[in-house]
Amino acid sequence: SIPYQGLVTANEKFSVRATIEIIRSLLAFFAALVIFYSCEKLRLYAALITVANGIPALLFFTYCKKKFADITLWNFQRDLSKYRDMLGFSVWIMIGAAAAVGKIQGSALIINSFFGTVLNAGFGIARQVNAVISMFSRNLGQAAIPQITKNFSSGNTSRSVALTAHISKYTCFLMLIPSLPILLETDFLITAWLGVVPPYTVIFCQLMIINELVSSLGEGIPALVQATGKIKYFQIILSTTSLLSLPIGFFLYKWGYPPYAIQIAFIVTALINVVMRQVLLKALIDFDVKYFIKTSYIRILYVALLTLPLFLIKPLFPYGVSRFFIFSGFSVIVLLAAIYFAGLEKKEQSFAIDIMKGIFLRIRSHG
Repeated sequence: SIPYQGLVTANEKFSVRATIEIIRSLLAFFAALVIFYSCEKLRLYAALITVANGIPALLFFTYCKKKFADITLWNFQRDLSKYRDMLGFSVWIMIGAAAAVGKIQGSALIINSFFGTVLNAGFGIARQVNAVISMFSRNLGQAAIPQITKNFSSGNTSRSVALTAHISKYTCFLMLIPSLPILLETDFLITAWLGVVPPYTVIFCQLMIINELVSSLGEGIPALVQATGKIKYFQIILSTTSLLSLPIGFFLYKWGYPPYAIQIAFIVTALINVVMRQVLLKALIDFDVKYFIKTSYIRILYVALLTLPLFLIKPLFPYGVSRFFIFSGFSVIVLLAAIYFAGLEKKEQSFAIDIMKGIFLRIRSHG
């Protein structure tokens, strides 16, 4: 279904993609419910998850065949160079994907070999929390791909760079909205969810969220690199840097460092990749690094500095349900204010006000 998903994204049919992804999630949730009433839980779950992934693939195929009948035609391509180009592009993309999977699974194996299954369970729980937050970056990144690609293909490189810078900033801000309350109240949330919390689960969760936020810096850059078609060295260098965290983590454990040391290694390699993205993109195209840093990173830094005092204020309030609800709400208000006043430029502030006015008018008219 990958070509059909790409076709839907390229035509910016995000409502269709969102609907099919919601169907996928509902089917997976249904699968999780059904296994409670089965003896062969593992086999049934595997079969149901296969169906849950197969149906969305069929929906993408059916939609594209009806909506883009003139594009989705079967034919034999005799130009062998096109196979070579496509295969080469796929291989380099696959290397990046394999590195991402290898880092996650490899870290779990290393933690398990040094500290056992109890600590590995805490690591797995933290990954589940992190997966929810990472959806924000993936979804916004997907929405940016068509515009970045179209502008670059038409020769409007400056517009592509501007889109990349703004998408990177917006992705980080969007991820901060759920991340900040979770970082502030991780202990309360995990305890309320699990009751008995495996060791190091809280700090695993916090460091994973920080790593995801660092990784989101420059979120639009991969789309711009893919638009150039020159992804070979980009994928090799960034994937290698990411995987370096595994041997670093291994040796840190050998030297007696705590279980969360590998997460710190992830954050360090993610920071290195933030710099490497800028360097590699500068080598590929006429990329204005100063503009990108000023538009994206400096604004993100301002917002981060304005929200840091929340971590100092939190201990002044007693631990419990009241603090969770009051402080979580307060932290989001502070974050939104910081984003508006320090994270957005004047044009973006005006645009945000117009959107809020439009939402208010709709609510008022319906009320």
